[in-house]
Amino acid sequence: MILNFSSFVKTNISKTSSFLIYGENQGRVEECSTIVINSMKKIYGAINQIYLSSDELKKGVFSKLYSDSNNHDLFGNKNIFIISLQDQKAAKEIVETLKIKKTSFAILIIKCVQLKKTSALRTFFEKSKENLIVPCYEENETDKRNMIKDFFSSAKLNISVHEINLLSGLLSNERLEIKNELNKLIIFIKNSKKDVKESLNIISENISENIGQLIFFLASRDEFNFLKNFFKSKDIQNDHVKLINSFSDHLLKILEVKDKIKRGHEKSFAIKALRPPIFFKYLSDFTRQVDLWEEKEINHFLRKLYICQSYHLKNFKSNKFTLYFLFLKILNLKKVI
Repeated sequence: MILNFSSFVKTNISKTSSFLIYGENQGRVEECSTIVINSMKKIYGAINQIYLSSDELKKGVFSKLYSDSNNHDLFGNKNIFIISLQDQKAAKEIVETLKIKKTSFAILIIKCVQLKKTSALRTFFEKSKENLIVPCYEENETDKRNMIKDFFSSAKLNISVHEINLLSGLLSNERLEIKNELNKLIIFIKNSKKDVKESLNIISENISENIGQLIFFLASRDEFNFLKNFFKSKDIQNDHVKLINSFSDHLLKILEVKDKIKRGHEKSFAIKALRPPIFFKYLSDFTRQVDLWEEKEINHFLRKLYICQSYHLKNFKSNKFTLYFLFLKILNLKKVI
């Protein structure tokens, strides 16, 4: 059964045991996952959270785990499996297992970035009456304005409709990024005693442009310029979500162009067809990057970036160093894998 994000947050999910949550808006994906976990804590008390990734789901692993889940853990706690799928290799086994074992004592949460309409997982969950699927699209203007209003209300700060509109125009459409920027803004306002309009410049006059340039240096494996610009801004260094999302999007663009070239299109045509388009000043760099990166390298690092994002969302202390090491690996090696 399909539920949009707004309906999901208001729905009683106590009788549901399997959830598929997917989409480019990873902030919404994680929020839905947290809602499920907190709801199950209220119902069952102590729970046992088991985190798994695609790399851990070798053939037969999910089927065995799900079969064994009819037992509680050693302390009698409810098992919750939280699976982050970076690819769809385990999708067929998951679907076949859920079809056979329609009831389970365990709770299953599957998180994905994008799923094609033909995806076996997506098709199964959409047709199922017992299981829930929640697509998590980017925030629209109304969503952003409501988030801003709620943030300021919780912080007991006043904000006008005009200021909400101004702020909404500066923010991205990704929930995690919006939350990070609003948290920074509210802390700044409280400490500086300035009003909202005076504080808007900390959201980022140039941060998007700076990150865009930084991503191009990284994709070109230009170590000198990347490191020089990276260490100029603490905001950029600390905004792991924006770095991961921006670089992932960039790699996906290169992959899209390479796919079109493979299907017979001219390279220049394939690049011009990208939406949003590549800015003219970056065009020659991007053209070189299409030749520089191999498909297997792109797929490898997309998986690694997704893992870094998962570590960040779970507040792993090692996440910062894992991400930085990944960047250095890209910059320093001619062949990265």
